[in-house]
Amino acid sequence: MDKLQIDKVKLTKVYINDKDKSGKPLIYDGRPYRKIAIQTNKQAGYLSHMIWNQDDPTLQWAVEMEVEIIIYQSRGFWNFRLPTRLDRLEIRLNELEELIRTPDGRYIKEPNEFPEEDQINANEIPF
Repeated sequence: MDKLQIDKVKLTKVYINDKDKSGKPLIYDGRPYRKIAIQTNKQAGYLSHMIWNQDDPTLQWAVEMEVEIIIYQSRGFWNFRLPTRLDRLEIRLNELEELIRTPDGRYIKEPNEFPEEDQINANEIPF
């Protein structure tokens, strides 16, 4: 699996359609949807995304806006999706795992207990 990455891009073209090329409404599994196709300052071709809800934030997108997206490929097409809180958490976890990994790929293991001299004695606390 590829490493998850959130890209901040500037929109250069935005097209939103609710009909196919022949003028028929877009329907998948009996549900109507819209399709958004975008071009960005970082991608050569179009990226697409299916819109199922009327409150989808991508419906408000316009040229020159800066947005955060996750780019992926599916069935030969380049698509995008909006990052979720879980995506952001996964990226942070991956970064932390890289910090605690040794050069040979093992994880650094911290001791479970502090050495005796680092223990705080309750009788020595002045309050």
